[in-house]
Amino acid sequence: SGAGLNVLRPPMLLISILSIPIVGPILFRLTMQQNDSKMVRAQWAYPEKDEYEQFKRLFQLACKQHPGYLRSLYSTIFDFNFQLSSKSIESIEKLRIPILIVWGDKDTLTPVKNAYRYHRLYKRSILHIVPGANHSLLIEHPQEALEAIEPFLLDR
Repeated sequence: SGAGLNVLRPPMLLISILSIPIVGPILFRLTMQQNDSKMVRAQWAYPEKDEYEQFKRLFQLACKQHPGYLRSLYSTIFDFNFQLSSKSIESIEKLRIPILIVWGDKDTLTPVKNAYRYHRLYKRSILHIVPGANHSLLIEHPQEALEAIEPFLLDR
């Protein structure tokens, strides 16, 4: 059940502070890039120090390469309704169109077992697992992602 996400919405006070124009996004970025607490490491991918440092590097790379990344992440954390996401999964399950699922086998935020579950649910899905990729697979493994997406689109 659910999207495989075990994420809690932040407290309203934090949302209010981070929603302040200019100040909020700056605080959010600083917090996301510099927070090194065990709690944050456990909540996100890579609880071990070396891997967590890699996660922070990838996060900073994503912010530089994709100007909308931080805004998208902020929106996901503060606006996405995780409870309703299971409803969208049920709706997608009823679709009879081709669906491509690209997933990293090292994703600790949304484990790979969810990819197999979605593949079973979506009757016309194609599952492509990227070895060694985590939740940031589009940033870490862009070539492998393209190699899965291109044939899928060209075959339509």
